[in-house]
Amino acid sequence: MFGFGKESRLRDETGAGLTEVMMAIVILTVASLSLAGTSVRVGTTMSAVQGRISAMEVAERQLEQLHSTDYAAIANGSKVEDGVQLTWTVTEGDVSKRILMVYRYDLPRSTRQDTLIAAVRAR
Repeated sequence: MFGFGKESRLRDETGAGLTEVMMAIVILTVASLSLAGTSVRVGTTMSAVQGRISAMEVAERQLEQLHSTDYAAIANGSKVEDGVQLTWTVTEGDVSKRILMVYRYDLPRSTRQDTLIAAVRAR
């Protein structure tokens, strides 16, 4: 009785046909290509973010230098450091100087420009 049920179940099973195997291969190929495309996009985005962070660090270092400079000597200026073009404009206020720092930097596919604003008070 137990043996008869096993034999009939084994005889009724059929294997996967060529169509099913081909469809599985197509689905796996599409999924793999999608994953590869996403991986490339993530790599490009990470590179752009790293470039932006590096440029911001250069601009922040320049702002720190301006903060440590004698108040009377803080003036407009520009320079290029580590591939980042920095330009700052100083505006005299009642009790402080306002510094507008514009920095330009290259990314893999474009050139970006960002701005930092800071104030320095007379000591």
